[in-house]
Amino acid sequence: MKTMICILFLAVLAIAKEGISLEQEVKEYDQIFSKIANKRVGVDVKNINEISNPFVVQSSEPNSSDVNIPVQEPEYSLEAIVDRKVKINGKWYWINETIESFKITKITQKSVILTNEIEQKELFIKTKDRSNIEIFSK
Repeated sequence: MKTMICILFLAVLAIAKEGISLEQEVKEYDQIFSKIANKRVGVDVKNINEISNPFVVQSSEPNSSDVNIPVQEPEYSLEAIVDRKVKINGKWYWINETIESFKITKITQKSVILTNEIEQKELFIKTKDRSNIEIFSK
């Protein structure tokens, strides 16, 4: 019977001790809520109206300095085709060689094809009167 009373007494003490910690925790939360409940003072409406816009607004009209200046593409002049070599702008090239941003991808009897990531150009041999030159051999 004494052991039963001791166990009961210890249980009551444990519950009481737990109640004290719960009571303390409730007090801490009450303090937090009371701080939140206080009326907060913000910025006056007049001050808000005086603040400059923090966001950058991009205009749809380009500035004179922003206007894209057209890049002048170099002109390529095919001067000769001999076997697997071509003469473009006074310099001889082989297939798969590069001329600035273009690569020589194909050499035919009448033309050369230059290719880059964006476009493909076909060059023909021209005379002064803009007609194609044709040389036949036996």
